[in-house]
Amino acid sequence: MKKKKKTEKVTARKNKFTLLKKLFDVSFHKTKLFQFVLALFVFVILVIFFDAISLKNKVFFENGYSVEVEIRDDDQGRALGLMRRKYLAENKGMLFIFENATNASFWMKNMTIPLDIIYLNDEHFIVQMYENLEPCTNNPCSTYPSNQEIRYAIELRAGFITRNNISLGQLVTFQLDNYKQKE
Repeated sequence: MKKKKKTEKVTARKNKFTLLKKLFDVSFHKTKLFQFVLALFVFVILVIFFDAISLKNKVFFENGYSVEVEIRDDDQGRALGLMRRKYLAENKGMLFIFENATNASFWMKNMTIPLDIIYLNDEHFIVQMYENLEPCTNNPCSTYPSNQEIRYAIELRAGFITRNNISLGQLVTFQLDNYKQKE
C-alpha cells in the first residue's frame, strides 16, 4: 500500500514536470508566435517607461510656436544657464524663473553658441528681446539688462525670434509637466 502511494506521488510529480517541460520547451522559444509575444511585451514595457519619463516642460508663443525648455530657478542654475553648450536645437531652450519680479541682466560669458533672449513680465507677456547675441570673447563681457522688472527669461537658439515672428507684447504660456515649483 505504501509503495503504491509512493509510486502515485512520483508519477504525479513526473506528470507535473512533463507539463512544465512542455510549456517551456526550448522549441517553443524558437517559434514565430513566441518571438511576436516577446516583442509585443518589450514594446509595451518601453511605451510605458518612455511615457512616464517623457514629461516635458514647454513654452508656447501666441503665434503657435512652442519650445521644449530646461528650467533654471535658483541663483546657481541661472548663473550657469547654457554656458559651454556646443549645440542648441531649434525647438529647445532654457526658461529662467525668478522668485519675484526683478531687474535682471544676462551676459554671454563662457557661451559657445549665439542666442536670442526674451524677457517676460509676471503676467507672461514679452516686454523685451535681444537677438543674435554672440558669445563673449573679450573681458569684460557685455551685459543685456532688462529695462523693467521681469519674472521670466527664455534663452533660445539665435534667430528664433526673427524666424518665428516673435514680437513685444505677445503672451507666452507655460506647460511645466516636469517641474516642481519651489515654495
